Amino acid sequence: MGTVAYMSPEQVRGEVLDARTDLFSLGIVLYEMATGRQAFSGTTTGVVFDGILNRDPTPASESNPGVPQELERIVGKALEKDKDVRYQTARDLEADLKRLRRDTTSGRKAVTTSSVGASPSSGATATAAAPMQKIHPALFRGCRDTMSEPVIPHIREKTPMSTSSKMFESNRAP
Repeated sequence: MGTVAYMSPEQVRGEVLDARTDLFSLGIVLYEMATGRQAFSGTTTGVVFDGILNRDPTPASESNPGVPQELERIVGKALEKDKDVRYQTARDLEADLKRLRRDTTSGRKAVTTSSVGASPSSGATATAAAPMQKIHPALFRGCRDTMSEPVIPHIREKTPMSTSSKMFESNRAP
């Protein structure tokens, strides 16, 4: 069945699964790495399922004001309820993470952090070379340059069937 808090909407509904299911689950992991909190939690399985199906997680920047807006956008796209709007391939997600890492560490492009709950004079919306100090360092492991190992090697589109999808082979279309 899988770990309930990491299931995609289509898994919860018992629908046909593909690699985009794993991209949703990876989005949950990225959210946790950025915030230190679960994206969908609750006291019962039903409450967790309701969150996965019907609610958006609290914006990452509310839990961690150091989260760049671009990372929040990436996580949000990975957590799209509609799999047709979600990242379609792991390569696309990887490219966005590499671009964010490059822009964050090189100063090549300004990376703006969120201004949730702050006044313009507080400096909460700022550009910085490293605004991600409170984000789990493993998030960018493997994203240092284009020659490095990919951050998400387990779910590349060339993988015939993802691990979580294997558990649901009976739900696959013939």
